[in-house]
Amino acid sequence: MSKMTLGSYTFAVNPSNMPLIHKVLSIAYLNTYSSVVTFSWGADYAGLIIPLKWDYMNDAQWNSIDAIYAVDQDVVFDPQDGTSKTYNVHIINPFDGEHFVDSNFHKNVVMTLLLKSEVT
Repeated sequence: MSKMTLGSYTFAVNPSNMPLIHKVLSIAYLNTYSSVVTFSWGADYAGLIIPLKWDYMNDAQWNSIDAIYAVDQDVVFDPQDGTSKTYNVHIINPFDGEHFVDSNFHKNVVMTLLLKSEVT
C-alpha cells in the first residue's frame, strides 16, 4: 500500500488501523401513534468520523501531523485505499496516545478526522 497523505504531508508510517470509508445515510425518524415517519436525505460522506490508529509513531510524524491540526483548517486526505478517491477532512481531536519517556516514539496513537466531502 502506498503512503497516505494529509494536506501536503505524506505519512512516514500509515496507520495500523482505519475504518472503511463509505457513504452513510442522513436519516431522521419520528414515532407516531401507530407507526413511524422517516425523513431521508440520501447517502453521503459528510459527517463520517474516521479514527486513524497507529501502534507506534515517531516524533517527526507526530509533530508534522500536529502542525496540521494546529492550523485548524480543512485539508485533503488521500487514504490510498485503492479507490482513487480523496476527501476534504478536518482533524477534530488532537492526538491521543502514550509517549515513551526518553525516546522519540509514541504508542497507541489515535487521530480523528471528520470527513466533509469527496474531492471532485
